[in-house]
Amino acid sequence: MMATVAPPSSPGFLPLLESLEDSAAGQSEQTDAYLTIANRLSGEEGRQFLPAVEKHFSRLGKAILAHIASPNADLSQAALQALGFCVYHSHVVSGVPEAFAAEILSALCSLVVKSTDKNTCTRALWVISKQSFPPPVVAKKVPCILDTLESVWSREDMQSVVMEHEALNVVIRMLEHVPTQMGDGVVRWAKLVIPLVVHSASKVRLRAAAAMEMGMPLLLEKQTEVAAIIEPMMSTKLIPELQKLFMSKNETNVLKLWPLFVKLLGKLLHRGGPFINSLLHLEELGFRSPSPTIKKIAFLAWKSLIDNFALNPGEQIFSDQSSL
Repeated sequence: MMATVAPPSSPGFLPLLESLEDSAAGQSEQTDAYLTIANRLSGEEGRQFLPAVEKHFSRLGKAILAHIASPNADLSQAALQALGFCVYHSHVVSGVPEAFAAEILSALCSLVVKSTDKNTCTRALWVISKQSFPPPVVAKKVPCILDTLESVWSREDMQSVVMEHEALNVVIRMLEHVPTQMGDGVVRWAKLVIPLVVHSASKVRLRAAAAMEMGMPLLLEKQTEVAAIIEPMMSTKLIPELQKLFMSKNETNVLKLWPLFVKLLGKLLHRGGPFINSLLHLEELGFRSPSPTIKKIAFLAWKSLIDNFALNPGEQIFSDQSSL
Protein backbone atom coordinates (compact mmCIF):
# COMPACT_ATOMS: atom_id res chain seq x y z
CA MET A 1 0.00 0.00 0.00
CA MET A 2 2.81 2.39 0.89
CA ALA A 3 5.07 1.61 -2.04
CA THR A 4 5.80 4.55 -4.30
CA VAL A 5 7.97 4.63 -7.40
CA ALA A 6 11.19 6.45 -6.65
CA PRO A 7 12.90 8.87 -9.00
CA PRO A 8 15.29 7.30 -11.46
CA SER A 9 18.47 8.70 -9.87
CA SER A 10 19.83 7.04 -6.72
CA PRO A 11 22.67 9.16 -5.33
CA GLY A 12 24.52 8.39 -2.10
CA PHE A 13 22.87 9.16 1.22
CA LEU A 14 24.75 12.34 2.20
CA PRO A 15 23.82 14.37 -0.91
CA LEU A 16 20.19 13.40 -0.29
CA LEU A 17 20.42 14.44 3.35
CA GLU A 18 22.05 17.75 2.45
CA SER A 19 19.24 18.57 0.03
CA LEU A 20 16.71 17.85 2.79
CA GLU A 21 18.53 20.20 5.16
CA ASP A 22 18.89 22.94 2.53
CA SER A 23 16.21 25.57 3.08
CA ALA A 24 16.80 26.80 -0.47
CA ALA A 25 16.07 23.40 -2.04
CA GLY A 26 12.80 23.02 -3.90
CA GLN A 27 10.01 20.92 -2.42
CA SER A 28 9.94 18.71 -5.49
CA GLU A 29 13.65 17.96 -5.07
CA GLN A 30 13.15 17.17 -1.38
CA THR A 31 10.16 14.94 -2.14
CA ASP A 32 12.29 13.01 -4.62
CA ALA A 33 15.07 12.72 -2.03
CA TYR A 34 12.71 11.14 0.51
CA LEU A 35 11.33 8.73 -2.07
CA THR A 36 14.84 7.71 -3.05
CA ILE A 37 15.73 7.03 0.59
CA ALA A 38 12.55 4.97 1.04
CA ASN A 39 13.16 3.08 -2.20
CA ARG A 40 16.76 2.22 -1.34
CA LEU A 41 15.91 1.14 2.22
CA SER A 42 13.16 -1.16 0.96
CA GLY A 43 15.09 -2.50 -2.02
CA GLU A 44 18.05 -4.76 -2.66
CA GLU A 45 20.51 -2.01 -1.75
CA GLY A 46 19.03 -1.64 1.72
CA ARG A 47 21.86 -3.38 3.57
CA GLN A 48 24.47 -1.15 1.96
CA PHE A 49 22.42 2.00 2.45
CA LEU A 50 21.31 1.33 6.04
CA PRO A 51 24.62 2.07 7.86
CA ALA A 52 24.68 5.63 6.53
CA VAL A 53 21.06 6.18 7.58
CA GLU A 54 21.83 4.74 11.01
CA LYS A 55 24.86 7.00 11.41
CA HIS A 56 23.06 10.20 10.41
CA PHE A 57 19.52 9.49 11.57
CA SER A 58 19.59 12.32 14.12
CA ARG A 59 19.98 14.77 11.23
CA LEU A 60 17.54 12.97 8.95
CA GLY A 61 14.98 12.70 11.73
CA LYS A 62 15.05 16.44 12.35
CA ALA A 63 14.47 17.12 8.67
CA ILE A 64 11.62 14.63 8.59
CA LEU A 65 9.92 16.19 11.64
CA ALA A 66 9.98 19.54 9.86
CA HIS A 67 8.63 18.16 6.59
CA ILE A 68 5.85 15.85 7.81
CA ALA A 69 4.02 18.98 8.95
CA SER A 70 4.37 20.60 5.51
CA PRO A 71 1.15 21.79 3.84
CA ASN A 72 2.57 20.19 0.69
CA ALA A 73 0.93 16.75 0.88
CA ASP A 74 3.43 15.12 -1.49
CA LEU A 75 6.39 16.26 0.61
CA SER A 76 4.71 15.30 3.88
CA GLN A 77 3.79 11.84 2.67
CA ALA A 78 7.21 11.20 1.13
CA ALA A 79 8.85 12.19 4.44
CA LEU A 80 6.52 9.80 6.27
CA GLN A 81 7.34 7.01 3.87
CA ALA A 82 11.06 7.47 4.41
CA LEU A 83 10.52 7.66 8.17
CA GLY A 84 8.55 4.40 8.15
CA PHE A 85 11.34 2.50 6.43
CA CYS A 86 13.90 4.05 8.80
CA VAL A 87 12.17 3.31 12.11
CA TYR A 88 11.24 -0.20 10.97
CA HIS A 89 14.90 -1.12 11.34
CA SER A 90 15.91 -1.84 14.92
CA HIS A 91 19.52 -0.91 14.04
CA VAL A 92 18.40 2.63 13.27
CA VAL A 93 16.15 3.21 16.26
CA SER A 94 18.34 1.48 18.86
CA GLY A 95 20.67 4.46 18.94
CA VAL A 96 17.98 7.15 18.98
CA PRO A 97 17.79 9.09 22.26
CA GLU A 98 14.59 8.36 24.19
CA ALA A 99 13.46 11.98 24.09
CA PHE A 100 13.84 12.13 20.30
CA ALA A 101 11.96 8.85 19.83
CA ALA A 102 9.17 10.18 22.02
CA GLU A 103 9.13 13.40 19.98
CA ILE A 104 8.74 11.42 16.76
CA LEU A 105 5.85 9.38 18.15
CA SER A 106 4.15 12.52 19.49
CA ALA A 107 4.53 14.25 16.12
CA LEU A 108 2.97 11.28 14.33
CA CYS A 109 0.02 11.20 16.73
CA SER A 110 -0.49 14.95 16.37
CA LEU A 111 -0.40 14.67 12.59
CA VAL A 112 -3.11 11.99 12.57
CA VAL A 113 -5.33 14.08 14.84
CA LYS A 114 -4.86 17.42 13.07
CA SER A 115 -4.38 16.62 9.39
CA THR A 116 -7.31 16.96 7.02
CA ASP A 117 -5.67 14.74 4.37
CA LYS A 118 -6.71 11.08 4.57
CA ASN A 119 -3.57 9.82 2.85
CA THR A 120 -1.33 11.72 5.25
CA CYS A 121 -3.21 10.37 8.27
CA THR A 122 -3.08 6.85 6.90
CA ARG A 123 0.63 7.05 6.24
CA ALA A 124 1.33 8.39 9.74
CA LEU A 125 -0.60 5.45 11.20
CA TRP A 126 1.44 3.15 8.96
CA VAL A 127 4.66 4.52 10.46
CA ILE A 128 3.39 3.92 14.00
CA SER A 129 2.46 0.34 13.07
CA LYS A 130 5.91 -0.33 11.59
CA GLN A 131 8.17 1.36 14.15
CA SER A 132 10.63 -0.63 16.26
CA PHE A 133 11.41 1.87 19.01
CA PRO A 134 12.39 0.23 22.32
CA PRO A 135 9.32 -0.92 24.32
CA PRO A 136 10.03 1.37 27.30
CA VAL A 137 9.80 4.39 24.97
CA VAL A 138 6.62 3.20 23.26
CA ALA A 139 5.03 2.19 26.57
CA LYS A 140 4.99 5.80 27.75
CA LYS A 141 3.21 6.86 24.55
CA VAL A 142 0.40 4.28 24.64
CA PRO A 143 -2.16 6.71 26.16
CA CYS A 144 -1.32 9.23 23.41
CA ILE A 145 -1.58 6.52 20.73
CA LEU A 146 -4.97 5.39 22.07
CA ASP A 147 -6.13 9.03 22.04
CA THR A 148 -5.07 9.14 18.40
CA LEU A 149 -6.96 5.97 17.50
CA GLU A 150 -10.09 7.27 19.21
CA SER A 151 -9.74 10.42 17.13
CA VAL A 152 -9.53 8.36 13.92
CA TRP A 153 -12.84 6.66 14.59
CA SER A 154 -14.58 9.79 15.83
CA ARG A 155 -13.87 11.80 12.65
CA GLU A 156 -16.45 10.48 10.22
CA ASP A 157 -15.24 12.80 7.47
CA MET A 158 -11.79 11.21 7.62
CA GLN A 159 -12.74 7.54 7.79
CA SER A 160 -11.86 5.13 5.02
CA VAL A 161 -11.31 1.41 4.71
CA VAL A 162 -7.55 1.91 4.28
CA MET A 163 -7.30 4.16 7.34
CA GLU A 164 -9.34 1.80 9.53
CA HIS A 165 -7.17 -1.11 8.39
CA GLU A 166 -4.02 0.82 9.23
CA ALA A 167 -5.41 1.86 12.62
CA LEU A 168 -6.03 -1.81 13.39
CA ASN A 169 -2.43 -2.53 12.42
CA VAL A 170 -1.42 0.01 15.07
CA VAL A 171 -3.49 -1.85 17.67
CA ILE A 172 -1.88 -5.15 16.70
CA ARG A 173 1.61 -3.62 16.80
CA MET A 174 0.95 -2.24 20.28
CA LEU A 175 -0.35 -5.61 21.46
CA GLU A 176 2.88 -7.21 20.24
CA HIS A 177 5.15 -4.43 21.44
CA VAL A 178 3.75 -3.21 24.77
CA PRO A 179 1.11 -5.70 26.00
CA THR A 180 1.20 -4.53 29.63
CA GLN A 181 0.22 -0.98 28.74
CA MET A 182 -2.39 -2.24 26.26
CA GLY A 183 -3.79 -4.27 29.13
CA ASP A 184 -4.16 -1.07 31.13
CA GLY A 185 -6.03 0.52 28.23
CA VAL A 186 -7.97 -2.57 27.19
CA VAL A 187 -11.45 -1.06 27.55
CA ARG A 188 -10.45 1.87 25.33
CA TRP A 189 -9.23 -0.21 22.40
CA ALA A 190 -11.89 -2.89 22.82
CA LYS A 191 -14.56 -0.24 22.14
CA LEU A 192 -12.82 0.56 18.87
CA VAL A 193 -11.86 -2.90 17.65
CA ILE A 194 -14.82 -5.14 18.48
CA PRO A 195 -17.45 -3.33 16.35
CA LEU A 196 -15.13 -3.65 13.35
CA VAL A 197 -15.34 -7.46 13.29
CA VAL A 198 -18.61 -6.96 11.37
CA HIS A 199 -17.28 -4.22 9.06
CA SER A 200 -18.55 -4.32 5.49
CA ALA A 201 -14.96 -4.53 4.15
CA SER A 202 -13.42 -7.99 4.55
CA LYS A 203 -9.87 -6.69 5.06
CA VAL A 204 -11.04 -4.58 8.02
CA ARG A 205 -13.19 -7.41 9.43
CA LEU A 206 -10.35 -9.90 9.32
CA ARG A 207 -7.82 -7.50 10.82
CA ALA A 208 -10.22 -6.62 13.64
CA ALA A 209 -10.77 -10.31 14.34
CA ALA A 210 -6.99 -10.83 14.41
CA ALA A 211 -6.61 -7.98 16.91
CA MET A 212 -9.44 -9.35 19.04
CA GLU A 213 -7.93 -12.84 19.06
CA MET A 214 -4.42 -11.57 19.79
CA GLY A 215 -5.69 -9.37 22.60
CA MET A 216 -7.95 -12.04 24.11
CA PRO A 217 -5.75 -12.70 27.19
CA LEU A 218 -5.84 -8.96 27.99
CA LEU A 219 -9.58 -8.74 27.29
CA LEU A 220 -10.24 -11.65 29.65
CA GLU A 221 -8.22 -10.00 32.42
CA LYS A 222 -10.88 -7.29 32.47
CA GLN A 223 -13.73 -9.48 31.33
CA THR A 224 -16.41 -7.79 33.44
CA GLU A 225 -15.69 -4.33 32.03
CA VAL A 226 -15.30 -5.61 28.47
CA ALA A 227 -18.46 -7.73 28.61
CA ALA A 228 -20.39 -4.68 29.80
CA ILE A 229 -19.32 -2.92 26.59
CA ILE A 230 -20.09 -5.85 24.30
CA GLU A 231 -23.49 -6.87 25.64
CA PRO A 232 -25.38 -3.78 24.42
CA MET A 233 -23.63 -4.06 21.04
CA MET A 234 -24.62 -7.68 20.55
CA SER A 235 -28.36 -7.22 20.10
CA THR A 236 -28.25 -3.83 18.37
CA LYS A 237 -25.32 -4.30 15.98
CA LEU A 238 -23.14 -7.37 16.23
CA ILE A 239 -25.63 -10.24 15.97
CA PRO A 240 -27.70 -8.68 13.14
CA GLU A 241 -24.52 -7.96 11.18
CA LEU A 242 -23.11 -11.42 11.89
CA GLN A 243 -26.33 -12.92 10.52
CA LYS A 244 -26.01 -10.81 7.37
CA LEU A 245 -22.40 -11.92 6.94
CA PHE A 246 -23.35 -15.55 7.41
CA MET A 247 -26.00 -15.31 4.71
CA SER A 248 -23.52 -13.64 2.34
CA LYS A 249 -21.14 -16.64 2.26
CA ASN A 250 -18.93 -15.61 5.20
CA GLU A 251 -19.94 -18.59 7.36
CA THR A 252 -16.41 -19.57 8.37
CA ASN A 253 -15.48 -16.11 9.61
CA VAL A 254 -18.72 -15.75 11.57
CA LEU A 255 -18.43 -19.15 13.26
CA LYS A 256 -14.79 -18.49 14.19
CA LEU A 257 -15.87 -15.26 15.89
CA TRP A 258 -18.57 -17.06 17.83
CA PRO A 259 -16.22 -18.70 20.42
CA LEU A 260 -14.45 -15.36 20.96
CA PHE A 261 -17.73 -13.69 21.92
CA VAL A 262 -18.67 -16.64 24.11
CA LYS A 263 -15.37 -16.30 25.99
CA LEU A 264 -15.77 -12.57 26.46
CA LEU A 265 -19.40 -12.66 27.52
CA GLY A 266 -18.78 -15.44 30.02
CA LYS A 267 -21.55 -15.85 32.58
CA LEU A 268 -23.64 -13.09 31.00
CA LEU A 269 -24.80 -15.81 28.60
CA HIS A 270 -26.26 -17.77 31.50
CA ARG A 271 -29.19 -15.39 31.77
CA GLY A 272 -30.90 -17.06 28.81
CA GLY A 273 -33.73 -15.31 27.01
CA PRO A 274 -33.85 -13.57 23.60
CA PHE A 275 -30.19 -12.61 23.72
CA ILE A 276 -28.86 -16.18 23.85
CA ASN A 277 -31.54 -17.24 21.34
CA SER A 278 -30.18 -14.74 18.82
CA LEU A 279 -26.67 -16.06 19.36
CA LEU A 280 -27.83 -19.66 19.05
CA HIS A 281 -29.52 -18.89 15.74
CA LEU A 282 -26.10 -18.29 14.20
CA GLU A 283 -24.97 -21.69 15.40
CA GLU A 284 -28.10 -23.30 14.05
CA LEU A 285 -27.35 -21.87 10.62
CA GLY A 286 -23.93 -23.50 10.81
CA PHE A 287 -25.33 -26.94 11.61
CA ARG A 288 -27.79 -26.65 8.74
CA SER A 289 -25.04 -25.89 6.22
CA PRO A 290 -24.50 -28.57 3.53
CA SER A 291 -20.74 -28.03 3.85
CA PRO A 292 -18.95 -30.57 6.10
CA THR A 293 -16.26 -27.95 6.82
CA ILE A 294 -18.83 -25.42 8.03
CA LYS A 295 -20.51 -28.08 10.17
CA LYS A 296 -17.17 -28.98 11.76
CA ILE A 297 -16.44 -25.33 12.61
CA ALA A 298 -19.98 -25.00 13.97
CA PHE A 299 -19.39 -28.01 16.20
CA LEU A 300 -16.20 -26.46 17.60
CA ALA A 301 -18.05 -23.22 18.23
CA TRP A 302 -20.84 -25.13 19.98
CA LYS A 303 -18.27 -26.86 22.19
CA SER A 304 -17.07 -23.44 23.38
CA LEU A 305 -20.60 -22.67 24.54
CA ILE A 306 -20.85 -25.99 26.43
CA ASP A 307 -17.52 -25.18 28.12
CA ASN A 308 -18.98 -21.79 29.04
CA PHE A 309 -22.04 -23.40 30.66
CA ALA A 310 -19.75 -25.68 32.66
CA LEU A 311 -18.70 -22.59 34.61
CA ASN A 312 -21.95 -23.03 36.55
CA PRO A 313 -22.41 -26.81 36.95
CA GLY A 314 -25.82 -27.82 38.15
CA GLU A 315 -27.38 -24.43 37.49
CA GLN A 316 -30.32 -24.20 35.09
CA ILE A 317 -28.95 -22.00 32.37
CA PHE A 318 -31.84 -21.74 29.96
CA SER A 319 -35.33 -20.52 30.66
CA ASP A 320 -38.31 -21.98 28.80
CA GLN A 321 -38.01 -19.23 26.19
CA SER A 322 -34.56 -20.38 25.08
CA SER A 323 -34.43 -22.58 22.02
CA LEU A 324 -31.74 -25.20 21.80
